Amino acid sequence: FAHMLYIQYVDSFQVGSSSNESSVSVLVKSYMSQHEICFPFPGLDVDGIYRVSGNLATIQKLRFVVNQEEKLNLDDSQWEDIHVVTGALKMFFRELPEPLFPYCFFEHFVEAIKNQDDSIRIKSIKALVQKLPRSNYDTMKILFKHLKKIAAKESANLMSTQSLGIVFGPTLLRPEKESGSMAVHMLYQNQLVELMLSEYSKIFEAEED
Repeated sequence: FAHMLYIQYVDSFQVGSSSNESSVSVLVKSYMSQHEICFPFPGLDVDGIYRVSGNLATIQKLRFVVNQEEKLNLDDSQWEDIHVVTGALKMFFRELPEPLFPYCFFEHFVEAIKNQDDSIRIKSIKALVQKLPRSNYDTMKILFKHLKKIAAKESANLMSTQSLGIVFGPTLLRPEKESGSMAVHMLYQNQLVELMLSEYSKIFEAEED
């Protein structure tokens, strides 16, 4: 399983699913395992991982293969550039019909991150995360756990929680309709991802109060 990618791409991730079973996209789950364990080089240490863009043509080719085939071997030499694989993962989240943070939650998360009291802010975000559809929550938890590992290697890859917030904020959280507040929204989008990475254990792992 760790060596192969079993995928139905966007169709495998049903936003708003009410299933009681874990519904993490097979793309995301398989990618995390492959990325963190099976790459023949220290992928988490690569300078600028997720920030540096891979070759777009190769990313598109990977996306096409993923959409057409049930199995994909990421050990294949044509996917050896880690920035191609990370680019494909970012594209997966960008192209979801609705972002990982559903549109109806956007304003609530923005209001939560704006709170100046750290304790209240974390509790508010945790409460919102727990209200997400199961598929969104499961995928979010495994993605943020992975990104937290990336941030832990900041001394090597130069990707801090702030850097990852800048990369993933607008991709994972965005309003259904953009307005003149786009620049302000981007600030909060970035800050939310940064905080959720910094406080991962409190948001995803802490026991209920």
